[in-house]
Amino acid sequence: MLAAGLVWILDPLPEQGTEPAVELTAPPPVLPQPAPPAPVVPQAAPAPAASGGFILRGVLMRGSGGAAIIEAEDGRQRLVRAGGTVAPGVILTELTPGSVALLSGGTRQTLVLDGGSPAAPAAAGRSPVKAMASTANDYRLGMKPVREGGRVIGHEIVDMTRLPLFRMAGLRSGDIVMAIGGQGLDSQEKLLELPAEVAGSNSVSIDYRRGGASATATVEVAR
Repeated sequence: MLAAGLVWILDPLPEQGTEPAVELTAPPPVLPQPAPPAPVVPQAAPAPAASGGFILRGVLMRGSGGAAIIEAEDGRQRLVRAGGTVAPGVILTELTPGSVALLSGGTRQTLVLDGGSPAAPAAAGRSPVKAMASTANDYRLGMKPVREGGRVIGHEIVDMTRLPLFRMAGLRSGDIVMAIGGQGLDSQEKLLELPAEVAGSNSVSIDYRRGGASATATVEVAR
């Protein structure tokens, strides 16, 4: 009995009505939801290049069509035919011996050669030689001899309006023409022979100096 009493004291029975403790677990934390991606907005197509900044350096008429030498803002020159693309979105639509028309985004702009006024369109069938023709007197008045060491080495352009051939080749006032068709332009006689040489050629090569640098331009003509 003594032993039973000790067991009862050391290990008492659980009280009536008590329940075992339940361990509570905290709910999982609520994580923030990522924001939905922004809608993709389609980018508008780039606008056509503006026709401003172009310079007309020459016009070559061929009947009712032809081509023009046009210089861009970066100084590069291109030969563009009628109906051709000058730059993205810029079309060469019309030519006259002294001007061209560009169309950009429905806007028409006229480029005039050497600051002149736009001329009337050339008559159909007009020969390119006629469009580029200059008389011996035009060459004499439009150029002056340049001498080095007492001898003539070429002729400087002083009046571009008299010399459409050189305009169409991209030359400018102040350029020194050294040779035409490989023949040195070193005398008055050679200068006066130019109209006949141009009229009898399919193409004309022009060697010239600009700012101390030498260059060659070629113009296609017809007999």
